[in-house]
Amino acid sequence: MMSISSNLVKQTKTLTKEKNKRLAMVKEMYPASVAEKLLTDTVVAPESFDLATVCFCVVSDFEAILEACTTTSEIIDVVNAIFEHMDDEFLKHDMFKLETLENMSLVVSGVPVTNGTNHVTEVANMCLGLRERMSLVHLQTPVRQGVRLKFGVCTGPVVAGIVGSRMPRYLLFGDTVNIASRMQSVCPGALGIHLDPKAGEMLAQKGGYVLEKRTGVEVKGRGLMDTYLLISMSQLKVH
Repeated sequence: MMSISSNLVKQTKTLTKEKNKRLAMVKEMYPASVAEKLLTDTVVAPESFDLATVCFCVVSDFEAILEACTTTSEIIDVVNAIFEHMDDEFLKHDMFKLETLENMSLVVSGVPVTNGTNHVTEVANMCLGLRERMSLVHLQTPVRQGVRLKFGVCTGPVVAGIVGSRMPRYLLFGDTVNIASRMQSVCPGALGIHLDPKAGEMLAQKGGYVLEKRTGVEVKGRGLMDTYLLISMSQLKVH
């Protein structure tokens, strides 16, 4: 009898431990408010947001970094190191990472929990902090090369929701996402933080940032746009 009771206790502890692992995984994959609904089988309705800030973070020298690796395990270790640094920086700010694909991470601030107009400064501060952080990282490859990142940022309306049933994903839709991608693709240099007009204007109004306006930038599918480069923080206080 004692043996049966002991086994039941052991099995219960094991099940509880596995359940907690799954709960933690769900909370990592989705924003907290969305994860709570999914865990309670609550329908997650799509939402529209008037303003949010979307950012594509891309490793500029990704192919060269992979070519410097000599083994498959070294490739995995190096890629893990890059994205662990990126994830750690994302967690310092009010934002959610939607996905990582090859050399790119996509993040958003202001979704699904709105934060006033802070989304644009949260993303700006993340970009500056991550760019500086990665400039100090030297990957453990035969050539010990550094990591350079470039960013594409856009502020505007988005629609967010869960897509899929077997492997549901939390995704963003709308022109804001497309323009953020275009900002990254036409970002000058390998270390630029390229902003669409709305994001640049909002940061200028906030104060506390050094911005460089770029006039007449050719953007695929959009024609000429007046964009901004985020250079650094200034000595002014950011509100």
